[in-house]
Amino acid sequence: MATYSVQYVHAVSSRHESFEREIHLHDSVFADRKALGAALRDAGVLGSGGRVTEYRRKDTHDWVAFPRMPGLTTYHHCVILTRTDLYTVIGRGKAGWHASRPGCSSSGGTLEPISGTYADGRAWTRPGYLAEAKEGCRVYDASEAEYGAFASFIISGPMLSTELGDEQDDCFSKADADAARRMLPGLSGGFEVLAAHAIAGTEQARLARQYGGLDRVGWGVYRRLLGAVGGVRFGVVRNGAVVWETAE
Repeated sequence: MATYSVQYVHAVSSRHESFEREIHLHDSVFADRKALGAALRDAGVLGSGGRVTEYRRKDTHDWVAFPRMPGLTTYHHCVILTRTDLYTVIGRGKAGWHASRPGCSSSGGTLEPISGTYADGRAWTRPGYLAEAKEGCRVYDASEAEYGAFASFIISGPMLSTELGDEQDDCFSKADADAARRMLPGLSGGFEVLAAHAIAGTEQARLARQYGGLDRVGWGVYRRLLGAVGGVRFGVVRNGAVVWETAE
């Protein structure tokens, strides 16, 4: 099941109109136009009796459908279905690959697809993160970074937020520190350690414009800080593959 935004492009006026909400579609509906038409009717994208006469891929993850309605010679020129649940950052630390997108993160996966065989002989395949990565997705690999420096950054450095702009941050404030201080007796699972460090260092970090373990930063800030660790390589997803940056 994948999530799509929907945009109507009108035939006569070249006017674009967005559907009121995102929709969820199984990959199987793209097997033929009748299945896609039925799915779009069920989602309310097409009216009753609306059908898809033609459809095609717009790019790796997005689709364009050309619908018709009974009794109308023209309807919407096309309906653009754009995937909105793709990963925007993929990273590799010391414990394997992980991936993030706004509102969601995943860990324990692989970059490329993996396959195997069950005990009964049936084959299985699991897609890698690249299959669910947005074009231009940022990638980093810290597997060769010095362990101590990388561990220190992960523990005491800021958290990456895919919901912030590249140069934006959302820092732990004095008000947050006061709230954390009240919550501290009930925290566990390592969060009590992060909270204690954040409480102790909030004012000093603010004055020095440094980031702590409970601060959130965008990709641009995170990359600069992670790059200072050393031994980390960076790349970007192009056409379903990682293009790694070359060392200068």
